[in-house]
Formats: sequence, C-alpha cells, structure tokens
Amino acid sequence: MAREGISGMLLSMDTAAKELSLEVQVFAFEAEPASDFKTYAYDLGDEWDDDRIRGAVGGHVVGTVVDGVVRQLHVR
Repeated sequence: MAREGISGMLLSMDTAAKELSLEVQVFAFEAEPASDFKTYAYDLGDEWDDDRIRGAVGGHVVGTVVDGVVRQLHVR
C-alpha cells in the first residue's frame, strides 16, 4: 500500500468523475519555487459531501493519498 501526503490549493473538483485538481508548490534546491498541477481520484467516505468539497475549492488543503486515491482531506 503506497501512502503519501499532499498539500496545495484545491483548484477544482469533478463529482461525476470523483477527481480533485490541486496546485502543488514544488521547491528545488537553489531554484525559484514552481507550481505543479495534479489531479487525483478521491474516496472520502461520509465525512465529505459534494457541497463541502465545492466550498473548499480555492482553499489550501492537506491530505493523504493511498494507492493514488485521496482518502483524507483537511482544509487549512
């Protein structure tokens, strides 16, 4: 089971496809910060509904990705 953390701005969500798009800040040694855009499938269980996710769009979120699927999401 591959597990990783994510952190970034929630740009959009597609409830039909169950996907979230994030802008993630990428830092490299001796380089200017850059942004990377990633889309993840999500399965957040009963904790999140479509309206709550829509309300988080534009906010900074952190979460946990398990085997490529967002399983936990928190708004900062």
